[in-house]
Amino acid sequence: MTTLFAPAQLQAITLFTAAVHLGIGALLWLVWRTRRTGPGFGNWVATEWCMGFAWLLVLVQALEPLRWLPVLYTLLLLLAPAFYEQGLRRFFNRPPAWHPQQSLLLALLFTLLYALAVAQGADLHQRIIIFTTLQIVLLASVVRQLWLITRERPVYRVLWLLLGALSLQIGAQTLRIAEHFGNGLAVSNNPLADHTVGMVLLFSVVFSLLRSSVDLITVQVRTEQALNATLRQLEQRANFDSLTGLATRQFMEASLSALQQRCLRHAEPLALVLFDLDQFKLINDEYGHPVGDAILAAMGATVREHCRGDDLPVRIGGDEIALLVCGGTPDKLASLLQRMRKDIRHACAELISQPVTLSAGIAHFAGLEAFSQVYKHADQAMYCAKRDGRDCAYLHTPDGELKRLPLPATQVAN
Repeated sequence: MTTLFAPAQLQAITLFTAAVHLGIGALLWLVWRTRRTGPGFGNWVATEWCMGFAWLLVLVQALEPLRWLPVLYTLLLLLAPAFYEQGLRRFFNRPPAWHPQQSLLLALLFTLLYALAVAQGADLHQRIIIFTTLQIVLLASVVRQLWLITRERPVYRVLWLLLGALSLQIGAQTLRIAEHFGNGLAVSNNPLADHTVGMVLLFSVVFSLLRSSVDLITVQVRTEQALNATLRQLEQRANFDSLTGLATRQFMEASLSALQQRCLRHAEPLALVLFDLDQFKLINDEYGHPVGDAILAAMGATVREHCRGDDLPVRIGGDEIALLVCGGTPDKLASLLQRMRKDIRHACAELISQPVTLSAGIAHFAGLEAFSQVYKHADQAMYCAKRDGRDCAYLHTPDGELKRLPLPATQVAN
């Protein structure tokens, strides 16, 4: 059988292959030590170094054959896919089937089987068949992990390249077994005497470059995901109050113009409902701030439940809540306030014994009127409700009058 390369060329290519693996391993190690790469990346570094040192030992064996040196570089070549499979499981937090180090244990077991074959005097062809078969088993484990990951996490679609390359490598290794299966006995300790080793060297270099590129891209995808999640979290914190789940005043002011334009297009009034809890300071003093926070959280949840898609509930500060309502006619707002104060009182009944009530003020926007002016009107109406005994609502009319809305009264402890 003719070989792809002359013996001297194979030695040079073997040295080059080892240098590529060790160089890529050094690059990945530098990234691992200086960047946030995630768990399992160190295993991928070990993969390249195992391959690099293994090919160096292959070259040493070709220059000066030693009986047991093949066992050592076989161990390294089998550890390489085992390390990579373990790195995949750690990086993507996938549980092992039976042991955290199962892939490494398999590599050690397979090396023991190979050592037994060497001790029994297996020739070069037999050793290649045994080694390649054992390596295919470990590569198949990597393929399985890649297949499961790509199905579960489509965002890592770059792994499909690695999956395809590994499948091709398994196919080539299978053909290698077929090439050696029918050959007669050939006593040799020179691994470069294998007529298929040139193909193996080429696969090793190309696959190492592809694998390392995919590793770095995978880390970048995870970094981008983490960054996007952080940005969404920061946006959530900036736009929504963590205690009540309502929008912040800054978010409301940024969204107000679009809300006003929408109401103008549909010829609907835009109302500002401003309310707070009656005697909330006394509640905090008597029951403590943790109970006060629980009441605010319950109030926020209740307000959100009663809002429609176009409504915007906002926590202005403390226990003061604003609600922007599209199509907020006085009758609709009176009905909305009645339902909200009833449900807020019911939700807070489990927290404190005294009834929780609210006072509200309402004002309407005149076209694109500034929020500060409408807020001033709604605030005047709310304090009018406070002066009128609390647990009621007042409307600031367009002509500047304060009109009490017809809400059923409840018993309030002043």
